[in-house]
Amino acid sequence: MNLRKFTSLTRSSKNLTLGLSLMMLIITAACQVHGLSQQQKNHTRTSQAMTTNSQQIKPVTIEYNDKNGNPKTNFAISRDYQTLALASPDNRIQIHDTITNKLIKTLSGHNGLVNLVSWSPDDKILASASADKTIKLWNVSTGKQITTISGYSGKAADLSWVWSPDSKTIAIAQPDNTIKLWDVGTAKLIKTLTGNKSKISMMSWNPRSQTLAVWSKDEKIQLWNISTGKLLQTITEYDAKVQRIENIWSPDGKALALANPSIVKIWDVSTGKLIKTIDHGFGTSTASITNFVWSPDSKKLVSTNIGGAIIWDINTGKRIREIFEIYAASTVWSHDGKKLAVGGQEGKITIWDMITGKSQTLYGHGFFVTDFTWSPDGKILISVGMDNTIKIWDVTTGKRLKTLFGHDNGIVNIRWNPQTKILASRGQYDNAIKIWNFDLNNLVENKLIQDQEIGEKISFPAHKSSITGLVWSPDGKIIASDASEEEGGIIKFWDTSTGKSLNTLSQNQKMAVANIAWNPNGKTFATSGREKIVKKVSGNSSLLADEIQYGGVKITIWDATTGKSIRTIDVGEGDNLVWSPDGKILANSGKTNIRLWDAATGKLLKTINGKYIYHTFAWSPDGKTIVGYDLDKMNLWDVTTGKLSKTLTGLEVENLSTGGGETGNMFRAIAWSRDGKFIATTDVSRTIQIWDATAGKFVKSLTGHGSAVLDVVWSDDSKTLTSVSQDKTIKQWDVSTGKEITTIGINLPHTLRVSWSPDGKKLAAGEWFNLNNNQVIKVWDVK
Repeated sequence: MNLRKFTSLTRSSKNLTLGLSLMMLIITAACQVHGLSQQQKNHTRTSQAMTTNSQQIKPVTIEYNDKNGNPKTNFAISRDYQTLALASPDNRIQIHDTITNKLIKTLSGHNGLVNLVSWSPDDKILASASADKTIKLWNVSTGKQITTISGYSGKAADLSWVWSPDSKTIAIAQPDNTIKLWDVGTAKLIKTLTGNKSKISMMSWNPRSQTLAVWSKDEKIQLWNISTGKLLQTITEYDAKVQRIENIWSPDGKALALANPSIVKIWDVSTGKLIKTIDHGFGTSTASITNFVWSPDSKKLVSTNIGGAIIWDINTGKRIREIFEIYAASTVWSHDGKKLAVGGQEGKITIWDMITGKSQTLYGHGFFVTDFTWSPDGKILISVGMDNTIKIWDVTTGKRLKTLFGHDNGIVNIRWNPQTKILASRGQYDNAIKIWNFDLNNLVENKLIQDQEIGEKISFPAHKSSITGLVWSPDGKIIASDASEEEGGIIKFWDTSTGKSLNTLSQNQKMAVANIAWNPNGKTFATSGREKIVKKVSGNSSLLADEIQYGGVKITIWDATTGKSIRTIDVGEGDNLVWSPDGKILANSGKTNIRLWDAATGKLLKTINGKYIYHTFAWSPDGKTIVGYDLDKMNLWDVTTGKLSKTLTGLEVENLSTGGGETGNMFRAIAWSRDGKFIATTDVSRTIQIWDATAGKFVKSLTGHGSAVLDVVWSDDSKTLTSVSQDKTIKQWDVSTGKEITTIGINLPHTLRVSWSPDGKKLAAGEWFNLNNNQVIKVWDVK
């Protein structure tokens, strides 16, 4: 693993998105499906679940934030995901069916607004806390109160409570920092734990309901023996940012693990003694522990860090296996502990067979994989990611069976209850829990939900660094590619049928190539880039590196046959390149203008002025008009006069929503229909916008992708549109109706660059990053 390369990449401003995404993921990943809450008059939006290949499976949506985006605490979903408890404005609690939204029962008894509710693990008892300063326990099946507990302040922020796993006891922290334990069966107070000197923020039971871990504001953790009421241990050496509360206990309930950035420490629950220290040896490096998970048999532990995952033997404290994965963010064991799924930044999933030691790689997510859930038999794996999608996998074959769309942003949690046939997913920013109701086992066994998948025609290693440019020759026989700045000035040419290297063009090694554009006549191509200026940094330390600056943008026009430079144009700024349809004019965009250059002479022909022009723009098929984004408008400019001819209306650019998990530019693609009547645009909002170029109006949005749409291509008759997305699907659309015709899965690499062949029948994608110094190009036949 090239950790130096990886570290330098994450530190650069170009890849700031990667680091920020991890930061947000760590902050939010600890939030669990069960603990979310919200009060809404219409709290669910219901859609019928559908189970055929041609129909999408749609979820019920439960929104959990108020209109200001703040999470509410007065609702709770049962652990089987079938029932919702919701506090109502009349001081009562409504019990709803999550799928049908039918009101099942109403619980009455509080004299003030209910501000917290919590289900017991067996879903039989509901605890509620109210502004009337009481806590009530309810038998949900009968609707009757079990008991009323006083001593609550009436403010949700002041309350910390937790059910024991066996549902027999509820622990409630008091304002005086004591903890009272209530027996649910007898409705009696059975014990009071005293000795904590700071406000209690959180509590957690061990799986056997024998020990209680208590977090306090003074950053200490106390371990209490419940049967004796004695304090076993006070722990101070841990990092609250590392562990998720649900992962600290060993499944057998005998041990507790806590971590700091480099060390995991394990305590014996019965004695409170430290029994094992697992040192990762990270020291002061950029690596640190991001999470850890116990194996089901409590004999192993897997920890994650920015470079992958490490499986440890608890008895010996030694490493069993190391799994390399960029920013490993999620690790989940199968129920029998025989397999481990690991996911991270690259969007791939690695499954390790703990018996054979062999690994299996699943490709399907377009960005961070954040969570998994296994079927009881280990044959099905369900994954979610920051590409806003849910993927269902057949682990035996490694095939992706289905991609579920429904979230507007990245997904951080997924839970599946095979008994109730309900899948629950939680989004990061879309303020919603999605409830999916379908018999997954039946659908898999009868092959009712398997998506179509297109395999690549060829795949070949192309560059040692991120592929930033990818363009087809007009006849579709050659692909030209360039990589990130560290390869300086190198352009490679590839045979699209075989993937064989045809030629490597090396211009000035000091030139950082930014874009390539092939002339429609096929005789020439153009490149743009900035010259590197290396300045020596004074000092004696060997750690000092040269400072690299960049000069103005230069465009070079090349002879496609000989590979020789024809002319260089010093344009100053703006590295995007677009040829006119006749190949006589080359356009590039600066911050406030688009400039048109005569390709034969290199002279500036026209300057089209705007306010703030984004680099994505396109010529009309007849070459008379250029369309592009200017600040918050979509404009058409007359090429002959250079003046604004029309501003497209009906949809403000600033109103386009953005999605989680996407990387790259806000505006991705602009494509004219082949008859010149319509324009399709894409951005990070996951939608495709269709504009009438003649009328100058917005027509419709095509919605259905789960993540950013990377590019689109029109059919020859301009009636259908084909799109490719970071959600790793290709969709074909009927433009007149706006309806989706078909969806096909595609195993895109982790990419920022895709390119359709001129005839729209082939697709190429260049890999953005992996740790192996062999970024690949893949080509698909998409007829």
